Amino acid sequence: MHISLGDLGRLARARRLPREHSVRFMGYLASQQPGERLNRSLIDSLLLEVENHRSHRLVSVDGFPAEPYHVGLLPPNSLLVHLTAPESTRTERLTKRGEATVRQWSNKSAGSQRDRDLPAILEHHREKILELDATEPVDTVVRRILALLYRQTT
Repeated sequence: MHISLGDLGRLARARRLPREHSVRFMGYLASQQPGERLNRSLIDSLLLEVENHRSHRLVSVDGFPAEPYHVGLLPPNSLLVHLTAPESTRTERLTKRGEATVRQWSNKSAGSQRDRDLPAILEHHREKILELDATEPVDTVVRRILALLYRQTT
């Protein structure tokens, strides 16, 4: 199961609630403003969602951890997958995504707090991190992530 905090947050704010997630979790996401620090109630609810889904399938979360201290909240045996790609590839993908969706993106933006915290997360939790080159097509990258996760759990 893939949990994208950004995608689910947009659905929650539009009052579209996927069945596979609790109403409580989606309610916390609905109240979370994009770009703001994750509030503790949302974090606790997210961790409960992960625990519930993890009992019978692999779970990936996009958008968490968002701050260095969040890594310590992850369930045991969790891994962080850090996708890397050249700046030009990231800019091209984000520009296309901004053109194809209602999401706004500009390469002139200062970036989020999560982007600024990322180096600290990577440095302090190196032993839990798998780096993966993400320059290939998205479908290929997703397959490689799933293969890595599967190998780590067997």
